[in-house]
Amino acid sequence: EKSFTLVNAVPTVTLTATQTRTTKEGKFLVNIEASATDADGDTTTLEYDERTPDDCYEVGDHIIRVRAKDEAGFYSPWLEKSFTVVNASPTVTLTATPTRTTKDGKFLVEVEATAIDADGDATTLEYEGRTPDDYYEVGNHVVRVRAKDEAGFYSPWLEKSFTVVNATPTVTLTAIPTPTRM
Repeated sequence: EKSFTLVNAVPTVTLTATQTRTTKEGKFLVNIEASATDADGDTTTLEYDERTPDDCYEVGDHIIRVRAKDEAGFYSPWLEKSFTVVNASPTVTLTATPTRTTKDGKFLVEVEATAIDADGDATTLEYEGRTPDDYYEVGNHVVRVRAKDEAGFYSPWLEKSFTVVNATPTVTLTAIPTPTRM
């Protein structure tokens, strides 16, 4: 008679989640890497909970879990990883400066806008109240601009009011007496 002990070590799991700036439909790709090692040398398979099929996540807090199963059917404990997907909305600057340059009875207004994104994302500007050629009639006007980053997040609208003026020329007539002959 011989006694023996059968031992099977459960797998050990590692998990990382790193946000990228790659976007898809307003979500960010997160590089998720998991691996398992088994002290007995058993083949393992990984199982996930709360992982998206494309590894793309919305801005906010997320938790994913992974565990490994060895070929004998033993599972490691769930390993949990919390991560936060962050994205800063762009910031915008706007100026509108009327000039004295005219075309077709309208005045050129130099409209300048820039956007900066703290995350380094590419941005596009969207306007309201801006004419295609930046020429405006005499009167009060409002131009609005906002920036959209590549993930689809917008800055707040920034508004600039300006007035195009054209003073009516003043004509002064001075009567000059003409000498009369007598």
